[in-house]
Amino acid sequence: MVEAWFSRNDQAVLAANVFFGSQYAESPSVDVRFLFAVFSTEAYHRSLGTGLYMNQDDYAKAVESLASQIPPAIQSDHRRSLVNRLKYGNEWSLRKRLTEMLNRVPGDVQRGIAGDVEQFVKKVVDTRNYLTHYDQSAKANAFSGMDMYVASQRIRILVIANLLKDLGLDDSRLLKVLKRSAEFNHWMAQNLPL
Repeated sequence: MVEAWFSRNDQAVLAANVFFGSQYAESPSVDVRFLFAVFSTEAYHRSLGTGLYMNQDDYAKAVESLASQIPPAIQSDHRRSLVNRLKYGNEWSLRKRLTEMLNRVPGDVQRGIAGDVEQFVKKVVDTRNYLTHYDQSAKANAFSGMDMYVASQRIRILVIANLLKDLGLDDSRLLKVLKRSAEFNHWMAQNLPL
């Protein structure tokens, strides 16, 4: 496990730094804690070397073509913003990354963390969208208050479960090891309305 830890790439180190650093930040608000958890999940998933919808070279050609089709009426900052969105448009969405990370762990761990995987992922994405963009259409479906706190703790557990798996812990022992932590056991036992 130690050898596996030290063989991880720079992106994994960044993900671990964000993850562990956010846990010891002095009294972050619930929404900031939630966003840190989501960010560390995305960073960790990127460290696995997956997460592109299509071959990057093919996508770069598609972006060139799409960027050339932006109407001239769209000027300066707006044009740069659209081109920048296209630049990163080949990366998997948060929804796909969360689903992938949940699918990497055994079913009993998935159920312990998310309950209903599809509904959990949807609500996490809606909450992130609301907090990031203040998208009022997402607010009604977003976690709030204590539910947001519980969700952020469950997202943390998802990152730890993936890390333990990547360090070589056998799938058959993963839930048992997670439940050895009184803290993790507590958060997985909390009711989380989806």
